[in-house]
Amino acid sequence: MRKSLLWICIILSMFFIPVSYALPPDPPNSYWGHASVNKILISDASITIHDASGNVIANATSLDSPNLGLYQVTVPWDDLTTIADEGVVAGETITIKVNGITTTSRVIDPKGSNTNIDLNVNTNSDTNGGTSGGTSGSTSGGTSGGSTGETNSNIECYENNWQYIDEGERVNFNFSNECNIVKNLNFTGAIKADRTLTKVEMLYNTSTLVEQAPPDEVYKNFNVWTGLKGWFTSNHIADPTLVFVVEKSWLENNNLDLSSVSLYWYNTNKWDKLSTQKINEDSVRYYFKANLPITGTLGSMAISGQTESPTTTETTPITDATATPGITETETKSTPGFPIFFVMLALISIWVVVRRRD
Repeated sequence: MRKSLLWICIILSMFFIPVSYALPPDPPNSYWGHASVNKILISDASITIHDASGNVIANATSLDSPNLGLYQVTVPWDDLTTIADEGVVAGETITIKVNGITTTSRVIDPKGSNTNIDLNVNTNSDTNGGTSGGTSGSTSGGTSGGSTGETNSNIECYENNWQYIDEGERVNFNFSNECNIVKNLNFTGAIKADRTLTKVEMLYNTSTLVEQAPPDEVYKNFNVWTGLKGWFTSNHIADPTLVFVVEKSWLENNNLDLSSVSLYWYNTNKWDKLSTQKINEDSVRYYFKANLPITGTLGSMAISGQTESPTTTETTPITDATATPGITETETKSTPGFPIFFVMLALISIWVVVRRRD
């Protein structure tokens, strides 16, 4: 009897063991979004996810253009039927790092979740963060403009704007900070790209990134950055323009010519004057639009004008009635037809005399 029960247990176990191994693994979780440093999208960033013990359980690398900064990482679940630690368990806290710097920690989402988290490393603060979701938008602030290379103490204010880019469509980066005289940067997308950042840094003085001051009477110095260094090329954009404002009082107080107001761009070791035109005005400001160069990186710019030229009145010389004899003699000699008249008169007189004799 005991042998019969033993054989029954063995036979039953043969049916249940294969069933337990045939169970499918838990669906992994997916996290995706954009990686940035100081709100500037970056490529080749190392994205790592750590479990509660600090072990790396998943990793990925952010992409380059046209999907600049985009990452996606898959987090596996631990197989509780094995001794090995293959991933996370329900309720476990995970930590997400960018280039080894912690950006966010959170309780693992439900199995099979697909979660959008944008990751940012702020090198100017002890606080970093990840934000769920992703839309176009803008931020602005005071002197801490970010790691663009400009000396922090020379930055009066900065403003960021993110936009998605569609091939063949006009994209507008609009700015509203009162400190920022740049109101719009726009271009036609040559590719389709995810969120792209344009940063404007208004400066107190000439940019510390250039070797010489801009020409003429300077209104404002500023830096403009779009995408990563070298991104502003014909492979990505076309027909870029920039709209800026100038206070009327500045022109009046400095006696400057309105038509001389121009946008200058620092090109390697010299300032290039860009095509600039006035497009509008209100009671206190003039609005200008300038065509931007497509050269990889915008960088340092300045707005300046020239002093108005003094008005000159042309005067007609007054001829003195008592002209010198020399001038009068010259005019008499040059009177056309006068000698010919006397010659003709003499010939006619001779002809008359001859006729009478006949």
